[in-house]
Amino acid sequence: MHEACDSGTWCERSTVPEPRLARLRAVGATATSLVVTGLTNGSGYRFQVAANNAVGTGSNSALSTVVIPATVPGAPVIGTARRTLSRKSGEMSPAMRAGACRVVANVVPMPGSSVRVHATAIVEDGADLGSGTSVWHHAHVRSGARVGTDCVLGKNVYVDTLAVVGDRCKLQNNVSVYHGVSIGDDVFVGPSATFTNDLVPRAFNADWKVVETHVHNGASIGANATIVCGVTLGELCMVAAGATVTHDVADHQLVAGTPARHRGWVCRCGKVVSREADRPANLVCPDCA
Repeated sequence: MHEACDSGTWCERSTVPEPRLARLRAVGATATSLVVTGLTNGSGYRFQVAANNAVGTGSNSALSTVVIPATVPGAPVIGTARRTLSRKSGEMSPAMRAGACRVVANVVPMPGSSVRVHATAIVEDGADLGSGTSVWHHAHVRSGARVGTDCVLGKNVYVDTLAVVGDRCKLQNNVSVYHGVSIGDDVFVGPSATFTNDLVPRAFNADWKVVETHVHNGASIGANATIVCGVTLGELCMVAAGATVTHDVADHQLVAGTPARHRGWVCRCGKVVSREADRPANLVCPDCA
């Protein structure tokens, strides 16, 4: 849809439904920026650009990284979408070859109106993020990954393709969740905890098999713990900081050490209720009773 700008030149309006319509200032072929207005603060957007003139419109560029408008004194501020125009066989599109052009753009909202993605994070096309989830500095969520609602992915977190993270999870800084790992709801993963997905890793093995790991609801994994693939961590279990888990962990069980060994049983709140080897009949601590 075309409409006249204040300057009398033509602008392009995106086709994104209300309230996410964005007006773009027409620019010349040598321009390096676009002015975008009408975005909703706190929502995620991605940008595509193309050259347009009397000959036609060139191909869209690749999608930009996610931009989150933020409220600051005076006006919303957004990051810059790169103007990386599509080329074929090293040649510019017909619209670009024909001379002076203007640049038009599409604004693509992220799924989930309240997803928050830091400007330095990468969320690939095809990643599924639930509403209320926050993705912080330098995190990377691959295409095909699924992250539930109200999660927090800390700095430098990596969620691999086909990995699953449930609702209300907290993945602290430097956690990597690889293909084959499935994390339930309300799971805490401490800083620099590590998952694996190959029991016999070789750099030159092209036929390696993904070995799955399952983390059940409410489990907690301490900082710098290593979870060797092929295990199941039970509901509300507790893995101590620095532990190396090589076997299944039962519901409410506390494990610690390298390799991780039984150290007791914990309440839902995380406090130890027993140091015995056998599971107690009552798994509720005095404070929660």
